[in-house]
Amino acid sequence: AGAALTQALAQEKAADLARGFDLRKGSQMRLRVVQLGPDSFELIWSHHHIVMDAWCSQLLIQQFTQLYQGLVSGQPVQLTERHKYAGYLRWLDRRDAQASLTYWGQYLEGYEQTASLPAQPTSQEYTQQEAFFQIENADFAGLQQLSERLGVTLNTVVQSAWGVLLGRYAGTQDVVFGTVVSGRPGDLVGVEEMVGLFINTIPVRVQYGTETTVKELVQQVQQLHIASEPHHYRQLAEVQAQSALGRNLLDHILVFQNTNAAESAEYAPVSEEQGLDIISKESYVQTNFDFNFVLYPSATQLAYRFRFNAAKYEPAFMERLGTHFQQLLKSFVAQADQPVRAASYLAPAEQQQLLAQFDATGTLARTEETVLSRLEAQVAATPAQTAVISAGDVLSYAELNDRVNQLANYFRSQGIAEGTKVAFCLSQPLDALTSLLATLKAGGVYVPLDTQFPEARKVFMLADSQAALLVVDAANAAAFEQQRVPLLVIDAPEATWQHGAVTPPATTLRPADVAYLIYTSGSTGTPKGVMVTHRNLVDYLDGLQAKTGMAAGESFGLLSTLAADLGNTVLFGSLLTGGTLHLFAKEALTDSEGLLNYFETHTIGTIKIVPSHWKALQTNRTLLPAKRIIFGGEELTTDVVERIRQTGQEIEVYNHYGPTETTIGKLMHRVDMTRSYSRVPIGEPFSNTRVYVVDQYLGLCPYGVPGELLIGGEGVATGYFGRPDLTAERFIADPFGGEGQVYRTGDLVTWSAEGSITFLGRIDQQLKIRGYRIELGEIENTLKGKAGVREAVVMAFESTPGEQELVGYFVSEEPLDAAALRSYLLERLPEFMVPQLFVQLQEIPLTPNGKINRQALPNPQTLAGQRSQAFVAPRTATEEVLVAIWQKILRKETIGVTDNFFTHGGHSLNGILMLTKVHQQFNVRVDVLTLFETPTIEALAEEIENALWAKTEAVHDEAHSEEVTI
Repeated sequence: AGAALTQALAQEKAADLARGFDLRKGSQMRLRVVQLGPDSFELIWSHHHIVMDAWCSQLLIQQFTQLYQGLVSGQPVQLTERHKYAGYLRWLDRRDAQASLTYWGQYLEGYEQTASLPAQPTSQEYTQQEAFFQIENADFAGLQQLSERLGVTLNTVVQSAWGVLLGRYAGTQDVVFGTVVSGRPGDLVGVEEMVGLFINTIPVRVQYGTETTVKELVQQVQQLHIASEPHHYRQLAEVQAQSALGRNLLDHILVFQNTNAAESAEYAPVSEEQGLDIISKESYVQTNFDFNFVLYPSATQLAYRFRFNAAKYEPAFMERLGTHFQQLLKSFVAQADQPVRAASYLAPAEQQQLLAQFDATGTLARTEETVLSRLEAQVAATPAQTAVISAGDVLSYAELNDRVNQLANYFRSQGIAEGTKVAFCLSQPLDALTSLLATLKAGGVYVPLDTQFPEARKVFMLADSQAALLVVDAANAAAFEQQRVPLLVIDAPEATWQHGAVTPPATTLRPADVAYLIYTSGSTGTPKGVMVTHRNLVDYLDGLQAKTGMAAGESFGLLSTLAADLGNTVLFGSLLTGGTLHLFAKEALTDSEGLLNYFETHTIGTIKIVPSHWKALQTNRTLLPAKRIIFGGEELTTDVVERIRQTGQEIEVYNHYGPTETTIGKLMHRVDMTRSYSRVPIGEPFSNTRVYVVDQYLGLCPYGVPGELLIGGEGVATGYFGRPDLTAERFIADPFGGEGQVYRTGDLVTWSAEGSITFLGRIDQQLKIRGYRIELGEIENTLKGKAGVREAVVMAFESTPGEQELVGYFVSEEPLDAAALRSYLLERLPEFMVPQLFVQLQEIPLTPNGKINRQALPNPQTLAGQRSQAFVAPRTATEEVLVAIWQKILRKETIGVTDNFFTHGGHSLNGILMLTKVHQQFNVRVDVLTLFETPTIEALAEEIENALWAKTEAVHDEAHSEEVTI
């Protein structure tokens, strides 16, 4: 019966809570008395907060007990006349509202981003839970002594510490959160006995510099609190309106329950002589925030609880947050005269646990091999095994080795020795592979140049790398004829290298020697070359095999350019383990149907590919290898995982992460195809690798707290060629005493208690577009070089999940055509670095601090309907079909036949998808190069119609194929 009664009562209270209150009608307070037994009752008292605050509740409870006592004793109680709430309203009318709003505007000036605790996005309803903590004994005494020594209130110490902890979690030294003030002005007679709503929520700003001490910060917060007191009465909505963030100014409140009686005495039992014994008390407060921090000070302790939405915050996260707050308070007490940045919120045991869990150094013996020694051993072990298949050429390991040795001997005859750089810019992948391996065999350092890079960029890389020789083919030779670097035209009829000796040249290589120099985007406007050693590369391969179980003799498909290190996973993963490597020409990598057909007729076990490239290749069939697919280069989104899951094919799926500076990749996560991901982790560290997640002071971040990812271990590159300043900035000594340097990735990540790391974004203006790492600063500086452009800002927007779209904002005295800007940039930057949309502004918006206000830049989606030329509707059936295809691919409702594909959000990858649709619709195959030459619907339609006409004419002589290629 007792359990049933308890359950029924709980249901009754839940129902009462669910009723809520309607401010437009009815009472804003409800009282119910439920009899539980002969002498036991439950009083359910509900009211809207607009009626009164906690202070009033205590006043009313005191009066309630007095009246109850009088009824029991038979002695009527005469309640004293209290001052009315109307007195407060009259006082309020006499305030200078504008002066207060001006104060709050100045107080919040320069605050640009909401400081929030990391939370899970959810569509679930609010589910309140609580976590309770206590600070007692010596720790509480220390807090009291600190507040007395500094001449501040305990509330000020608490607010200062919370501001610092919130900043550590949010990655900032400037935070704003809400706090509740009593709102009862001290100069109003009788205000302490008025019943009504006085409390108000005001913002608290905690801001400090690198050298600010704990003492200085606490005293600063106290001074600001005193200065704000005359303005506490303004409504929060009015205060928020003074900030650029508006209603997003704060997302939680801190309540220091400093009412007219301690909470422990608020409902103190009345003696039995009074006839009323309160044996238990429950309260439930629901707010509009997903997180609330409530503190209850008393003479002997400081108790506090977190009220939180369990749909957004895990209870375990709240438990860690509570202990971190306690630890930070201890640091405040112990280090009051030290800089705030030195105050730790991690207990020593937790710090050691974090250091140990993500340190995989020493798991494999340090390699003393080179890529060359591994390759030579593989050739000796499997000379007859097929090494490479490329455009009909099939070479065994012995045949490939002979070909490479011939070119390596030629290199040596041209003065290429240990450490000499050899660049290559080649269209045929087999020639590129041969040049790469021959450079290593000659003891040199290979420098790959992408054939599709603008001429100016290739020339810069050639000069900056100080290459002693450039290997080109006839198709690319003309671009370099004016350069002083000697050229080898590898496919020239008179080339003598193919007649050289097949014996390997005598070279002396060490594991610490540089193997390759690969360029990545640079923020100053010029690319920077990353130096990766033989030890880096061999250690990476060992870690890759340990992570994936990759066995000897497997088959691989290379689906990326050699100018980036993405493809090195399969290149060296194949050739250094006796595998078979399938090579594809550049144009084949954009041919969906051709690749799908090839994969159906050839057994390819492993590929590595950029997710956006993979998505662009999908048709009604799905491109998958036989055994494993490794995604890298950009974030792996859940829609890709779902597409693979729907095929039902049993295949290993990996998410691989790592910047070029740490050798291809140093974290990997095997995707669980039975699991539903909100975000796919980038995984756990490779062998011989250690990773840290740190805050802006290089202090460790605990589980669930975002921070910058640092990577150390055998994979860390030597640095940037010829850039000691930048090398010193990004490659730093291990802040936790580990051996060697660590690389500052600039990537914002978080780690889970299970040991997996998740990528969240960048902490700077760098990002990845279609697998290439780019600096927005490089694009901005290049755009500023255009005549007439005074200022320029480039932003990335997520056009579709996982896909970024670049937008260039510029200031110019004269109107500038987007096509002209695009053409200018294409001459200097790769296509993937050229914005899809250009927006001319009168001026670049700035924050009050004079920084570029990127949030104030117009959203490109609001500009989608703008067009620089008159709309031309489709005029033929072919054009109508193409318009429909473009509308779907570009996600735009209005497309004219003279609109340019690339200025309306198109790029090479979604161009592949579009041309695949064209092939399915017309049975006409159009390559990407043709799209660049005919980027409008009318021009593309003409090409298709000409091809279809030619196909029809060919029917008569039976010399046609089933499809036409343009």
